Amino acid sequence: MAQSTLFVALCVFAASAFASKDLTAHFLAPRNLIPKSLQVKNYPGQCTAADQTKTKSCLDSYFLTYGIDSSKGLPGFSEYMKRTESVIIQYGAAGFDFYCDFESTLETCLGSLMTSACMNPDGFVKMYGLEQLEAINYATSYPVESYTCQYKDLAKSYYPCMMDMQNDGLQGLVDCTLAMSKEFENATDTCVPIDHYVTCIENYYVQYCDEGIRSYICNTQEIAFNFDMDGMCQNKMHQSTFFAPVPSLPQKPNYPGHCSLSDEQTTKKCLNAYFAAYGIDATKGLPDYYEYQAKITSITDNYGVQGYDIYCDYECTLETCLGKLMNSSCMNPNAFTIMYKTNQANSINYATSFPVEAYTCANKEVVKENYDCMVDVSKNHFQGIIDCSNALNAALPGTDDTCGDLSTYILCMEDLYVGLCGPSMKGFICNTQEISFNFDMNNFCEGKMPDCEALIVLSSIVIRITLCIDCQTNAEAHLPDAPPGPAAGKL
Repeated sequence: MAQSTLFVALCVFAASAFASKDLTAHFLAPRNLIPKSLQVKNYPGQCTAADQTKTKSCLDSYFLTYGIDSSKGLPGFSEYMKRTESVIIQYGAAGFDFYCDFESTLETCLGSLMTSACMNPDGFVKMYGLEQLEAINYATSYPVESYTCQYKDLAKSYYPCMMDMQNDGLQGLVDCTLAMSKEFENATDTCVPIDHYVTCIENYYVQYCDEGIRSYICNTQEIAFNFDMDGMCQNKMHQSTFFAPVPSLPQKPNYPGHCSLSDEQTTKKCLNAYFAAYGIDATKGLPDYYEYQAKITSITDNYGVQGYDIYCDYECTLETCLGKLMNSSCMNPNAFTIMYKTNQANSINYATSFPVEAYTCANKEVVKENYDCMVDVSKNHFQGIIDCSNALNAALPGTDDTCGDLSTYILCMEDLYVGLCGPSMKGFICNTQEISFNFDMNNFCEGKMPDCEALIVLSSIVIRITLCIDCQTNAEAHLPDAPPGPAAGKL
């Protein structure tokens, strides 16, 4: 499900614990040395004998897929990591499919026990007789593995450059670790050196890959640190570029009908030029959706509130180029699959994003006026967004009132932003969420969700093109040679 807010996710596991110099990190991650810190066990509470037996049964089956007979005990964590790495080494990026199948089977077997006291370090000590350090490493690895598999396509797309980083850039990761160790010596707040370390690791991976990998690195590092320290630094580290996902809903593609060959060619020509403005060569295919979103986010990262002028210039020029095709079957998820061979999730995300982007730019001044507050929400009040999303995630399975649950989610998001930014955000948040849901579900819930405060509702392409009077004209002919906007060469 595409979101009205931008997010991206990319991964490497850095901190299964802060301990010895032989500490091995997650596969595809640097084997860096993480200084020791006080370990506060996550998943508090008691693991009953019955739950422990169930947990161990699931884990034993999981380890067996890697050729580990855990009924005889677990090997050292570094040996376990070598087993998981061997899947990737043998099959390349496609090995993630095997790896994530194993992980998914474990999650299904464990159910709610996956995040219970049975899966904290003490649980591993009791089940397998591990030393404390090894127990911490094993326990911390699973939240990161779960995140990796949630964004498996991103990990696969960045696999080659991450391997290059490991092979050729290891010294940079060692430098990050040494800098953190030195900073710890005089630190009054443990979280500050950790935050600096995460940024350092991000920068090295960006240098070897591109800016799109930053959030993946950031999130996997912070997930590991937050788990290992029981969330002590959760609100003291910089915000990864990540927006809480909304679960996929039954997809009913909007813009029904057939896209003729000539219309498809025109649509792809306009889209290719649009993507080129973000430094994406769409003639070679589209990247994972979250990488594309990272490119968009980089505009406001580089230019602040004025970045919306650049962003909306690109969007407006695309609309002018497409004309009536903007609202045609050439812009539905099936069309993206045909034009760019994207998988279903990416096709849905790309197609759903354009109506939301059009609405955002039609109401650009509202966004600009509230820019500082929106940044503050994403940086300092992100837990509220996660809480809204988690409530929806919990409500949807087996629900008989999907539209009611979506309404509750929209009101939750409204309350968050209005409470922190003021009433001017109410209509914007409500409309962007509903546009996304209505497009994705072919208006299944239209009339069954909250009445949004009217801003500029984009019901006709004529209205949108009228709003684009300041962007370049004759864009269809102009775009392929000269993407608009001063940031085009910087993305």
